[in-house]
Amino acid sequence: MKSTGTSPVFNNNLKDVPSKQEILPTVVIEKLFEKMDTMQKRIEQLENNEKAMKQSIINLIGTDAQLRIKIQDLVCKVDDSKNKDDINDSVVKTSDIGEDAITKRSRTKRQFSGTVAFTAYLDHLVKVGNDQPVVYNRIILNEGNGYSNNT
Repeated sequence: MKSTGTSPVFNNNLKDVPSKQEILPTVVIEKLFEKMDTMQKRIEQLENNEKAMKQSIINLIGTDAQLRIKIQDLVCKVDDSKNKDDINDSVVKTSDIGEDAITKRSRTKRQFSGTVAFTAYLDHLVKVGNDQPVVYNRIILNEGNGYSNNT
């Protein structure tokens, strides 16, 4: 296209004018790039959501483990309380027998000579600092109550 004064004069040479076949692929390619950009943004959103969900799951696993430890601790306290009540009941029942029976019962309770063994593990990841104790939340074996899941 040439310009002469105020009105444009079109060149009769058709080589300079893009054909429909040339315009159509350009429009299609532009639309494809737009769709690719949209898809890329959506993928980034989904990846961010996945990271957030993984962190939530890790937090929930930690909370679950802490709650299980607290429940087990409460169960142990209840059991200990029941055992103390049983011991007190037996002391009251044996009071008729005499002081020697009470002393003998208390001594045998304190002189535990059984086996002490435990196996425990963590079912989640924890960050541990220097000299920080690791409390295992899954107890497989705790013979003789040698392992404390509180300390």
